[in-house]
Amino acid sequence: MLERDAMEEPPVFEASPDVVEFHRLLLQRFPALEDFSEDQLRKPGISPWSMTPGASDRCVGLTMGLNTPRKVFDEILALGKRFHLVIYDPQDGTLRRL
Repeated sequence: MLERDAMEEPPVFEASPDVVEFHRLLLQRFPALEDFSEDQLRKPGISPWSMTPGASDRCVGLTMGLNTPRKVFDEILALGKRFHLVIYDPQDGTLRRL
């Protein structure tokens, strides 16, 4: 999504400081993989990310491991709801406003 948004003219999504703030708070709660040592990353459950979330002021891309606990998803959805974000699930192609 991030790559597609960056290539579209005009952009697919509107720029929003809410998206930037969502990304900042998200990484405050669930730090970037780069914030952990290699030893820490070997511990199961240290991070929900399979790749650190990329972001722009229009879109945040989340890639999580298959064993990510439901409570992590619930926290992310609750944070997104604070900003009235729209989520897209590529697994089933659904869009949903939070």
